[in-house]
Amino acid sequence: MLDYAAFPKQRQALICQILQENGRVVCAELASRLNVSEHTIRRDLHELSREGYCKKVYGGAVMTLPEAGDYSERKEKNTATKSRIAQKCAKLVKPGGCIFIDTGTTNLAMAEALPAELALTVVTNSPEIAAVLLKKPLYDVVMLGGQIQRASGGCVGASAVAQIQGMLFDQGFIGG
Repeated sequence: MLDYAAFPKQRQALICQILQENGRVVCAELASRLNVSEHTIRRDLHELSREGYCKKVYGGAVMTLPEAGDYSERKEKNTATKSRIAQKCAKLVKPGGCIFIDTGTTNLAMAEALPAELALTVVTNSPEIAAVLLKKPLYDVVMLGGQIQRASGGCVGASAVAQIQGMLFDQGFIGG
């Protein structure tokens, strides 16, 4: 058996492997499993966090998700899959309803796929989705305001949250 106390890089590699398998690690459990102190594990997690492999949380760490990329880049990826999802979601929308469409590239495809002849109220936090829906004359479009987040292309923050509180929707389409 490898002496993990003497080999920090091997220990950190094992921690990364456990993170990938479980999505999270707990300092006390790792210390016991690797026969090192919790302080050593916290130091390893600090190093791994600095390198972008995980995010430190109280008592351990969680795996970081890979960067999704810029909104304009994501729009061009997986277009066939997004189109299939968009078509299926669009078929779920009933005329006369009030729906919420979150920002996101798949939700943008869904907004484009919605039939123009539906009489519908749509609330969105995405300026791009609002612009698509404004081309459909029977749609009432409500745009939530706030600071536009570059990564998502949507309005976020306290202003958007305050505006949406108390609104009721028949359906909501939330991006991931």
